[in-house]
Amino acid sequence: ARGVLVHDVFALRRDSQAALGQTPDFDTGMIARETAALHGADLALAIKEEEAAHIRRIAPGTAAQVLPFAVEIPGSDLSGPRPPVALFVGARNGPNIDALAWLLEEIWPLARTRCPQARLRVIGRVAEHYAGPWPEGAEPVGFVESLTEEYAGAAVALAPIRFGSGVKIKLVEALAHGLPGIATPDAAEGLVPLPDRVLRIAATGEAFAEALCAALSDPEAGATRVAARTAAAEHYARDGVAARLADGLRQVQGARRTAA
Repeated sequence: ARGVLVHDVFALRRDSQAALGQTPDFDTGMIARETAALHGADLALAIKEEEAAHIRRIAPGTAAQVLPFAVEIPGSDLSGPRPPVALFVGARNGPNIDALAWLLEEIWPLARTRCPQARLRVIGRVAEHYAGPWPEGAEPVGFVESLTEEYAGAAVALAPIRFGSGVKIKLVEALAHGLPGIATPDAAEGLVPLPDRVLRIAATGEAFAEALCAALSDPEAGATRVAARTAAAEHYARDGVAARLADGLRQVQGARRTAA
């Protein structure tokens, strides 16, 4: 049996960028190669149901199953107060660069008006790609060897992503470390439904700023952090994801034996 692991469907990424009036940030020839690979597979493992449905439409002869991103669930201490710090973690790619500009130019000024104590730390290479002056309270940290200390010193994780495909791994990792998140509908797509206290969804800059300040002033922040990590353990822990993979492979093998 031949399997294909799909974490980012290029055709859907192209469509999401087109919806914002943007040109693709990748070689569009990848779409045809992607389609050919899917047609030649027995099993395609997609990171979310929206992408599995796309695979079923364009390659109906290929079994498609959702295999979530898996994370280690750390046993770090989630009690005690946290400073009013928000994290944006991002690699150097088009969706993150766009998200950072929107965050700094529209969302952050609104948030600082509502909660002047708020601070923002931008982690990863994306911090090198903002050309404008950094607003007060926002710090370009850049690449770090380990995110563990950053997660431990923050109160909320941000995902202001406006286009792209796949699942925003930064959100899953933050939840595993006990950080609640704030995400756009695009960033939250593919995640399991989560309580509002664990993942707030905000489609506009105004709503995003309001959600950010609400997270920083959460009177039950410790319990929220526990709820975030519990949700990650229930849906994204490695043992559970591995069991789903094994089940998918058994189903394909059974179908091949039946066909033979």
